[in-house]
Amino acid sequence: MTTESTYTNLLKVKTDLQTQIDELQRDVEAVDRLLKRHIPAPTNGHKVQVASTASYQPIGNLPPGLLVDKAEDATTWKQKIIYIISLLKAAHADEVGKKIYDLKWAEDEKDGFKKATLYLSNLYGEGLLKADRSGRRYKYSI
Repeated sequence: MTTESTYTNLLKVKTDLQTQIDELQRDVEAVDRLLKRHIPAPTNGHKVQVASTASYQPIGNLPPGLLVDKAEDATTWKQKIIYIISLLKAAHADEVGKKIYDLKWAEDEKDGFKKATLYLSNLYGEGLLKADRSGRRYKYSI
C-alpha cells in the first residue's frame, strides 16, 4: 500500500468515525430531552412506572429526509433502520440486524443486532416506529 492510499484510507476512517460520534451525540441529546420531559424523578427509592408518551407517526408523517428510496442514500442510522423496516414491512431486531450485516453496514451479524436493538428502541421511543410485543420480542413496523 502506498503512503498516499494509506493516508486516504485513514482520512475515510476518520470521517466515518466522526459521523458516528456526531450521531451518537445527537442520540444522547435526544435521550436527555426525553428524560427531562417524560420521566419523573424517583422518590424515596420507590420504583416509578413510566408509560411511553411518544405518539406513533405513520409513514406519511415521518420527518422530511428520514425515509430514503435506496440503501446508498441512507447516511444516518435512523435512515438506515427506517429504510430496512420499509423493505421488510415488519421485523424483529434480529431480522433487522441480519439485514444491516447483509447491506455491509456492520462487521458481523452480532454487531448488526446491537445496532438494530439500539436504534429500533430509539425510533420506537420517538414515536417513529410502532412495535407489537409477542412474549419478550418486539416486531417493529412503520
